[in-house]
Amino acid sequence: MWLPLKPLDSYSDRTKLTLTAVAASSLTALSLLSWQAARRQQRAKKLKRDLVHGDLAASLPLSSSSQQLNALGLVGSPSPTTKKAATGVRPHDPTLIEEQLARNQAFLGSDGLVQVRQAHVVVVGTGSVGSWAALMLARSGVQQLRVIDPARLQQQDVASHAAATPRTIGMAKVHALQAIIAPIVPFVHVDAIHSEWQPRHIMDVVMEISKTTETTPSSSSSASSTNDNTSANSRIMVIDCLGHTSLDAKVKLIQFCRSCDIPIISALDPGNKVDPTRIQLTDISDTFDDPSAKLLRRRLKLLGIDRHLPVAYSTEKPTNPKYVTHGDEVHHFDDQSRALPDVRSRHTPIVGAIAAMYGMTLTTYTLLHLADFSAYQAPPIRQKDKQCTRIYDDLRKREKQVYGTTEAPLTHQEIAYIYEELWHGKSAVSGPRDRLTLVRWDRTKPLSLTNAVCMSKDEARAHDELPADTDLHAHYDQDVVAFIEKQFQDQHNFDAIWN
Repeated sequence: MWLPLKPLDSYSDRTKLTLTAVAASSLTALSLLSWQAARRQQRAKKLKRDLVHGDLAASLPLSSSSQQLNALGLVGSPSPTTKKAATGVRPHDPTLIEEQLARNQAFLGSDGLVQVRQAHVVVVGTGSVGSWAALMLARSGVQQLRVIDPARLQQQDVASHAAATPRTIGMAKVHALQAIIAPIVPFVHVDAIHSEWQPRHIMDVVMEISKTTETTPSSSSSASSTNDNTSANSRIMVIDCLGHTSLDAKVKLIQFCRSCDIPIISALDPGNKVDPTRIQLTDISDTFDDPSAKLLRRRLKLLGIDRHLPVAYSTEKPTNPKYVTHGDEVHHFDDQSRALPDVRSRHTPIVGAIAAMYGMTLTTYTLLHLADFSAYQAPPIRQKDKQCTRIYDDLRKREKQVYGTTEAPLTHQEIAYIYEELWHGKSAVSGPRDRLTLVRWDRTKPLSLTNAVCMSKDEARAHDELPADTDLHAHYDQDVVAFIEKQFQDQHNFDAIWN
């Protein structure tokens, strides 16, 4: 049952005062909350406008008013002013940075994330693999990023390149990456070098890190320059994403980093690969079933680099391997050309998603390496030094006894190459055997890469006792002779690539 309301005049003065105070407090609180909400909306709109319109407009000529077309009607290189705006690091709210990198910090820890943010990463080659590596490194908090590539984006790159869009066709790949990274992570400094890589491009970074280390107070004033270099090298990482068309530059880059003790990880060719479950990270010495791995591994081994080079590659054997020449003509590999169409003038077709996964693999390893993430252990390296040393000693002894050779016919490095790369640790006559060694195939010629065959010790002893005029084609099975000659021819073809 409803009771009639009393007129306000019927209440006491105290009650009237209380009701007035409550009403005034409510209105004040409502006004304050409304003002705070309006301020938040205004700040959010300003932040979005600064991050999107400000950075994007300053970093890339995406609007029709700022695009510069060349004679072919393609977007030209950014102007110096545009480049400066793209590479500059704009002030960014530290709280936003912490929130953006919160998940990485939860995984790597506070100290690990600090190490990642203070590190310098150089990405050499920003194609279908390197562009994704650079983009994800920037997203992950690497604040000093240098990208090096002389190429420009083409129409077919839209299917696989991280920064390729119809509007960026004709732009330098490194400048397109600057543009895509700037509005996402404004606090990241991207240094773009539109040229072939040079040693100074990496040494500049090392010197910059060294200067930063010198200006930072140290707990010990007697630290040596060697320790300073070691500290600088621990804060830099080089990611090699050069393809086969830059094979010589790829080998020189790896050689340079190894000689300067600069950490480097390399990507092998993702062409003709479609199985994402076969992509893995391992040491160059433990790669197999990959033509690009074989080509690079054999060359590096002859240069004295046979291990301690992490690589991203796939163990997949392509069922229908192809390659594409400069004229966009597609060719199929056959038995004779499988190892030898000119690798510097052709490329293998790739699936964009597989190339991106290669880039993600490189990024993950780099982040864990820079953060010194102890939970990750690199795959173990298979050590075959003792076996090769034993073969080396046995070969020197036999060459002296049988042929009177006083000097070592092959170096330890060459013996390891012949044993592992040409004969895969097996006897050329009988397959897997214990107590293997190397022997001259043609006894009238000295030992060399193309005249040394792996056999068991018993087989080698019997081979050395053959008369000098023995017809090897008649003495051994035709399959054995054909296999040995095929391996020698493969080595000749390999030498032709590099000579």
